[in-house]
Amino acid sequence: TNTGNSKRTGEIVLTAAGDISATVKVTQAAHIEIDWDKTFFKGVLGYRFTGDWCGYCPNLEYDIARFSKEQPGRFNYMSIYDASSSGRLSYSASSRYETRFNVSGKPTIVLDERGLATSLSSPGYHDVIEAFCTEEVTSYPSMTCISAYSSVIDDKVSVHPVVYAKNSGTYHIHVALLENGIVAKQTDYTGLYSEDQLAKFVHDNVVRAHATKLLTGDEFTVGAKENQMFNYSIDIPKTVLDKKNLSLAIYVTRPVVDGPQSVSRVSYYRNFNEFVDNSIIIPVGQTADIRYE
Repeated sequence: TNTGNSKRTGEIVLTAAGDISATVKVTQAAHIEIDWDKTFFKGVLGYRFTGDWCGYCPNLEYDIARFSKEQPGRFNYMSIYDASSSGRLSYSASSRYETRFNVSGKPTIVLDERGLATSLSSPGYHDVIEAFCTEEVTSYPSMTCISAYSSVIDDKVSVHPVVYAKNSGTYHIHVALLENGIVAKQTDYTGLYSEDQLAKFVHDNVVRAHATKLLTGDEFTVGAKENQMFNYSIDIPKTVLDKKNLSLAIYVTRPVVDGPQSVSRVSYYRNFNEFVDNSIIIPVGQTADIRYE
């Protein structure tokens, strides 16, 4: 067990007859002291429903990029491209997400599995995301936080998240594999981008696969001020274009808490049993440490 305050690494060399050898790098997480009295940093999660044919979808892309520069790490999103998008972008399970969240058009953003915003022009999505994040941080402080480390070897991604919970209860963990930097043409009716930008539009956080159960995640129970570690392995699908551009969305859902739901132009779900308590996105091969507000 590593009792130090920083992670440590080592190498194991495996050898066999005939001068055959392989070196395995081992990383061991640091010992983490949790300050349970502090407020965990809240990462709001968005499901971004889009398509490369969608002329108004750049409104949402543009506003997310602007907000992310203003408040880094506050808003994490997953891009769900429908099946009618080009093969390098389309996601086979997009219709299941659309059915679950009652998505009838694009662009649409589902926020923390609590609310939905659609049919807005820029800066409408920026303003909605900003107001929603403020409400979530103020009215629904995170009861959990997430640390994680990950690696990729050949065609397999390994990820080891740890969830820390202030309160005892039953939660669900979700882990999705995303790809960034996919260059593909994007239709645009908004005038926000030039023709050159649209011809080589960069698509980020494109959902490729899930390590946990689709839609529901994996259930776990934890005691108050305790943590639980998970180990997942994901086969990199053939749709992935560049393994160096992969990242992981890791988020925790918990039972719905009633409270103010007042952001203008957001339709709140009334029939869901859970919402997103906290989320992170990390590049594959990197680590995520605990953050406080």
